[in-house]
Amino acid sequence: MLSTLVTGGLVFISLVSYVTCNEIEAPNITKGETQIELPSSALVPTFKSPEQSAKEIKAEGEKLQYEREERVRIEHEKARLAEEARLSKIEAERKAKEEAERKAREEAECKRQSMLQQQKEIARQKQLEYQKQQTNAQPQKQALATNGVAFNGSYYTPYCNGCSGVTATGYDVRSSIYVDGMRVIAVDPLVIPLYSIVEVSTPYEKFRAIALDTGGAIKGHKVDILVADKQTAYNLGRHTVYVKVIRNGK
Repeated sequence: MLSTLVTGGLVFISLVSYVTCNEIEAPNITKGETQIELPSSALVPTFKSPEQSAKEIKAEGEKLQYEREERVRIEHEKARLAEEARLSKIEAERKAKEEAERKAREEAECKRQSMLQQQKEIARQKQLEYQKQQTNAQPQKQALATNGVAFNGSYYTPYCNGCSGVTATGYDVRSSIYVDGMRVIAVDPLVIPLYSIVEVSTPYEKFRAIALDTGGAIKGHKVDILVADKQTAYNLGRHTVYVKVIRNGK
């Protein structure tokens, strides 16, 4: 127990026994003849052993360390998730780009195949048309080689609009309408082959000619006869002529 003595306003406390609990019986304080009884709570300090204080400090340190580590872990986890999201976005964009490029290549290949198919079909149709024309031209060629065939005849000059004065086979006819002593005519090569030598009968004359030229409007049974000038071509006009093949060209 504690023994307390108040003398001249000073308080002396002597420890008479070892404290074994948190509550100590409050002593009586005497001042002169008066005894003052203090409440027990005013004189009861809490004592902790060094071992207990060390444990509490250690526990507090461990708690702070755990909180720091937890904060670091949470930040690392956030960073990891953010990086995964970024990489996932990049990968998704890469795959989307590859898919778009793949579709573009497939569409381009489909268009290319379609164009090739169309070109093949056009070539096939042209071949069939050519074969048909050749088949139809055989009797006509035979007739040309025997009695002659009627053609729609017209006339042109080396100086007409769009004319160069040089035939489709490369002969310059600006200085003469004759080549090797024969007149020059423009024909459809599918009907009369180029370089063929023919006999032409018009309402005005009969002469030998060589097929050295072609023309955009000379198709089928049409023949254009070369003359020296435009006035002669206008005067002769258009009429039926008869053409007989003497020698087939190339």
